[in-house]
Order: sequence, then C-alpha cells, then structure tokens
Amino acid sequence: DMEHLALAWSNRIPREVLLQDIIHAAGLEVIGDAHAIRDKNAFENCVERSRRDLLPTATNLVQTLRKAIPDYLAVSKHAGDLPANVQKEITTRIAELIYPGFVSATPLNWLRQYPRYFKALAMRLQRLTENPAKDATKADQVLPLQTRYDRAVSELDGPPLQKLIEYRFLLQEFRVSLFAQPMQTVVPASSKRLDTLWSQVQSELKQ
Repeated sequence: DMEHLALAWSNRIPREVLLQDIIHAAGLEVIGDAHAIRDKNAFENCVERSRRDLLPTATNLVQTLRKAIPDYLAVSKHAGDLPANVQKEITTRIAELIYPGFVSATPLNWLRQYPRYFKALAMRLQRLTENPAKDATKADQVLPLQTRYDRAVSELDGPPLQKLIEYRFLLQEFRVSLFAQPMQTVVPASSKRLDTLWSQVQSELKQ
C-alpha cells in the first residue's frame, strides 16, 4: 500500500519525505503531547504505546489515504483538458490537499475525509464538462470565502491557528455541498456558517 501511495504522489512528494511524514503523524496520534511526559513512568508508558500502536496506526493512515488514489489519479489526468482558468483552480485545490508534510499537518478527523474530497473533485469535473456555466456560478460563491483564507495564511507568522484550520476544512465541506451533491457533508456547511467561523478566526488572529 505504501509503495502504491508513494508512486501515485511521486510527482508531488518524494517517497522518503512521505514515509517520514506518515511515521511522524502516527507518532503524534500514538504519543500525543510529548511535553506531558514528565517522569520515568510516563516515559515507559509512551515507549510501550509506541511499540504496540505505532505501526498499526501508520498502516491505517496509509490505507485511508490509499482510498483517495483512484479519484486523485482521475482528476489529475483530466485536469489538463479543462479551460486554463478552471485547470488552475483544480490544480490549486489538489495542491492544498497533497503537499510535503500534509499528513502530520492535517488533523486526523479531516485526514480521514481525503477520499471524499477527491471523490467530490472527480464529480465536479464530470459535471463541469456537462454545464460549465453552472460550475462557474458556484465557483463565484466560493471565491471570496477562499480569498480571505488565502490572505490570512499569507500574512500568518507561524503555523496555522486552530480556528483557521477549522475554517479551511469547513470550506472543503462547503465545496462538497456545492459541487458534489448528493454527497453528504460530515458537518453542516454554508456560507453563513463560514462567515460566523471567520469572525472567530479574526478574533484568534488578533490574540
């Protein structure tokens, strides 16, 4: 499974970088906050958990991500046939999801949704060819919501904050609701909910 994953994403992430990222993500899941290990007993418990759970956790991550490969390959293959402006957007959406370090940088609950996100992208491409005007109208709804996120990230000094991460993935779910009906979202998603969450993002950024 790991080799299949590495081969599929070889043009985006070197194999060793991807492998180390998966191990890192598994370690974060198994060990949790390393700063909480303050005595010998906690350290020994951490070592035992690592021996017992690290490999199964890494394997589960690989299996989850592997489910995204068929739709990822389909989207990547057909993106080149799209008009330049749409092609740019689709390739940007892929790059937001798959990049060096994304496994450990993505909360596990959202990482598990990656197969859905690529299935939604594949569905969008299919419908786009049937009705490009309708796709463009939906894309216009997303654009200002995406633009403010991109601006905030570009101005951020340090890793993304919690509310900004929540906003990013709520925006992913909003795209599912717009472009890939009747697929279900894992949380309610709308422009109004994104606006409400953005107010929280702004408060967090000011702290």
